[in-house]
Amino acid sequence: MIVCLCFGVNHRAIEQLKEQGCDTLRQIQNQCQAGSSCGACIPDLKKSLQEKGKKPAQDPSRSC
Repeated sequence: MIVCLCFGVNHRAIEQLKEQGCDTLRQIQNQCQAGSSCGACIPDLKKSLQEKGKKPAQDPSRSC
């Protein structure tokens, strides 16, 4: 499912970024630009970041 229409970013790409250690909206925006154009997807991005059990553990060897 596409989350950000402006940049064609799908839900799986967001999940992959979370797995790599991205746990803030700013980090997601810096990595794939989702949420940095029109902003319509920001609520969905925030919801994805707040999902219980989905937040990645902080691992110093993995960074966003």
